[in-house]
Amino acid sequence: MNTVACEIVQRLASIQHCRNNGNKEWEEKHTAKLADLCQRFLPHGSGIDMTYPDSLHGLYIEKTSSVRIVIALAYHHMNEHGYYDGWTDHTIIATPRFDGIDVRVTGSNRNDIKDYLGELYHMALNQKIEIS
Repeated sequence: MNTVACEIVQRLASIQHCRNNGNKEWEEKHTAKLADLCQRFLPHGSGIDMTYPDSLHGLYIEKTSSVRIVIALAYHHMNEHGYYDGWTDHTIIATPRFDGIDVRVTGSNRNDIKDYLGELYHMALNQKIEIS
């Protein structure tokens, strides 16, 4: 059993390996699994929207390295009357630690959204899952 963050890193590493070796078939399979993983386990909806093409069903993982996962997203804010009234762009940066992961959120802190997004993604990325 792995965390969502571990599964994301493993899939991204597999995709990069396939690209480096010209294995288009398995690159597509890993990309499809990654898209499914993001759709099933990462937050989306309720104001959280994609800022990039819909290749990962509403969220796009920008880059990864051995030390972090970076996820770009936009948040659609509502006013006190329940109407959408603007967007803010954010980046979720997840860095491994000995006891899990550290999640940092960049972008504007309109309506204290950064704390909310940080908690939401911290919980999502630390979920224990079993993927076949």
